Amino acid sequence: VDLPASDPLAGSDGDRLRVVLLGSLSAAKGLALLEETLADLAQGADVFLVGCGEPGRRFEGRRGVTVIRRYARGELAGHLAAIRPHLGLLLSTVPETYSYTLSELWHFGIPVLATRVGSFLDRIEEGRNGFLFDPRGDALLAAVLAIDGDRGRLAAVREGLRHQAGRDLGAMTRDYHALLP
Repeated sequence: VDLPASDPLAGSDGDRLRVVLLGSLSAAKGLALLEETLADLAQGADVFLVGCGEPGRRFEGRRGVTVIRRYARGELAGHLAAIRPHLGLLLSTVPETYSYTLSELWHFGIPVLATRVGSFLDRIEEGRNGFLFDPRGDALLAAVLAIDGDRGRLAAVREGLRHQAGRDLGAMTRDYHALLP
């Protein structure tokens, strides 16, 4: 990920949980899962949908939900600094091969709760650099409640992200050259 250096932007206080869902909303990105659980999520957390596009319109005006449908590429750090999310949500219900959004959230030091599918299984180590859940509404709500109820565990993941080495395009290129000289 080639993003400008940033201090961690994750929330670290004991305030009401702030959850950010970063990126587009679609069937593959968990739109149905969000629709199923949003009312319950927003009762216990402030939910921010950032960069969700036109599908986010249906969630505007809901209590506990802030919608930022679009933002310019250079504005992401500013939005995250204003929100100071405790947790990022990735709700994909189909396997992703990498997830640039996961890398973005990690870059900004934000712990992630993601569905137990695709590359999330390869990249997220439960309790070290994030959390995983089965892509069902009840599992999502239970995971968020457990994380909110154990802020020490959340802080441990946040601290782990401070020591997780970032990967940029140069490192990726060197890896490919090593594999395919």
